[in-house]
Amino acid sequence: MSDSEQVIRIHLERGWAELDTKSAVLRFVNSAGECYYDFKLSANIEYMSGENLEFPIEFVCEQGGAHFVFRGRDCFSTKEIHLEVKNCSVDYWVLAEPIEKPVEIKCVHYGQDAPGHENASIHRLEEFFILCPDRYGSCIPKTDKICFKLGVPSFRFSKDNNFPHEGGRTIIAPYVAALRSADEWLGVGTMEIPTSEYGLNMTFQDSRAVIDFYYGGNLKFDGKFAFPKITFFTNQDKLTTVSRYIERLYSEGLAVRNEQWDSGWAGPIYCFFSDQMYEYQSDRSTQEFAGEMTMTDNYCNDAFLDRCLTFLCERAIPYGMIIIDYGWFVTNGQWTPNTKRFKNFKETIKKLQAMGKKVLIWYSPYFISEDSEHYREHPEIVVKKRDGTPFFVVRFGKEINYQSDFTHPAMRELVRKDFEFILGPKGLNADGIKIDCTHQPPTIDNVFSDPSWGTGEMFHYKSSKFMYDTAKDIKPNCCINTTAGNPFFNRTYDLHRIHDGFEYNLDAYEERAWAAWVCGVGISDLDDWPSYDLFTVRANLRKIAYGIPSLYAASKRGVQRKTKCTWGYALSTSDDELDLLAGIYELYCRVPGSPYQEIFIDPFGKIFHRKYTSGKLEGFYAATTLSGNQAVAVYDEDGAYLISISDVGIYAPLPPGATNVKLSVVDRNDREREIEDFELIDDGIVLAAKRCCGEIKCYKIAYRI
Repeated sequence: MSDSEQVIRIHLERGWAELDTKSAVLRFVNSAGECYYDFKLSANIEYMSGENLEFPIEFVCEQGGAHFVFRGRDCFSTKEIHLEVKNCSVDYWVLAEPIEKPVEIKCVHYGQDAPGHENASIHRLEEFFILCPDRYGSCIPKTDKICFKLGVPSFRFSKDNNFPHEGGRTIIAPYVAALRSADEWLGVGTMEIPTSEYGLNMTFQDSRAVIDFYYGGNLKFDGKFAFPKITFFTNQDKLTTVSRYIERLYSEGLAVRNEQWDSGWAGPIYCFFSDQMYEYQSDRSTQEFAGEMTMTDNYCNDAFLDRCLTFLCERAIPYGMIIIDYGWFVTNGQWTPNTKRFKNFKETIKKLQAMGKKVLIWYSPYFISEDSEHYREHPEIVVKKRDGTPFFVVRFGKEINYQSDFTHPAMRELVRKDFEFILGPKGLNADGIKIDCTHQPPTIDNVFSDPSWGTGEMFHYKSSKFMYDTAKDIKPNCCINTTAGNPFFNRTYDLHRIHDGFEYNLDAYEERAWAAWVCGVGISDLDDWPSYDLFTVRANLRKIAYGIPSLYAASKRGVQRKTKCTWGYALSTSDDELDLLAGIYELYCRVPGSPYQEIFIDPFGKIFHRKYTSGKLEGFYAATTLSGNQAVAVYDEDGAYLISISDVGIYAPLPPGATNVKLSVVDRNDREREIEDFELIDDGIVLAAKRCCGEIKCYKIAYRI
């Protein structure tokens, strides 16, 4: 074969790829004809035993249409490197099989053909972008080391990891990265949920790149095994690159859309956890926080819940769903009511349901207290260290919690019984479950009862899917609320919770909701655990335009600490803020969010809205922010209501064909006073709005269509 015959050109949307069938190198070339990424078609497998040495591999290429196979071996296994050319993309995966006896794998490194980073793929990449809220991207240094790990676990972060808060702590990130060279972007994505610890892990060291999949020895290598499939493709910008990857997941059936929806899940949501926290802090007359256990003993109870709900009623702040969070139960792994806090918890739930509320109950699947009934009766349900002892973490400074092993049938049976008690008519008969702490599953270093059931990312997916399906078997119309913003994780939840916005950053909620929106996941519960005074009103004004607003504190707010991001010091909520929140939430209740509306989120341009997809207002706004996010309006067939959080001029669009337009100001007693000081311009209405607090509740725009 001549040199020209050994190189095969592959067309891409931007530039092309060159496959060298002799050296097994895939080179990516930009539109100017310059090679900018040089990927070795190899997989250096790092084993738990032996010297972990890689012998030189002789590759033989078998060409069959658009599918290429390279075969070789190392000291422990035979390998097949597969390359398949699709529509403007190149898929790559590795099959391996042990030569003599089973071995354990610690890690597999794509893009290098020997131990160490010295034989990694050469590249001239300058920047990477990942769809990971709060930590989107970074320039790639020419020297030293930088990496990102996309996945759920939050325990293991090396100093070289540039993104210590990614993954499930904020959102389960999709397994894709966009890599820039000059003005062109190369996409790298994982086309499956891997059994490894992270779905995608790229390490850049001294201008060389490796894609790592860490297994930690839990992968028993006793037969032919397919390592994760990845894909390479190109595009003109980073957002289009990421979007194209996600579109392919849906078009090929690798991800499916959520289908189930109940209008009762639209909220708004009230959770009184932060009200407990700030009340505890205030009553102690100190700014220090001594522990969650003491807080919940004093305030997670019937008396304080009634007090909070009375306050919401007095301040006319509506809600449709209530979450009873951490503290209702005895301990993790003993999911029965704590009767010291709730004398008759089932009656408490029944009372709330009689008020027309949907009630969700907090549940943490991955922690089992050493004092729990589950652990005492079934010690086999926890994961083990490699020495055979139970693996645990210490929570709240003193509580030892073992980590649950969903691969064990006994663990799954206990979860089923827990859910029957929480959701079933003979138990609490709750309307749903808030599944929390999903960013802290067992690590891949643990030993599982049945590792073939799935470890790492797959462990978390299968656990999530098991819980969702089990809950739906018990109560088909129950609501499962959890953090799951990855398209692979659709149909493991009903409401995607964007997780705690601890960062003192007004944009955190919409950045996370935007990432989920790009992924095509279900509607987001816009959790507001810290309830900071600086954010609450402005954030809720935007939230009602793109998701389900959640209120975690009513009577008090948090002020940011000076030393670190956390809840912050407590202070009383002002009357003006409570008036604004009441008005904003009432607007949302008039036109609640749903997956049947078309949501738009642009956190960079600060544009947020929902549009109707059917009916007389099809294609027009259901809700939209206005005037630089100083106002928000909701629309139905009879008219619109809007609220302003400052004195500001407003241009509010009107539905096409709207006639008989009238403008009124609505006071706190719902009395309407028509005003004539407005102007109709270009299918919209212009008015000078006052801040909607005190006597002014909102503005009403009446029209006919």
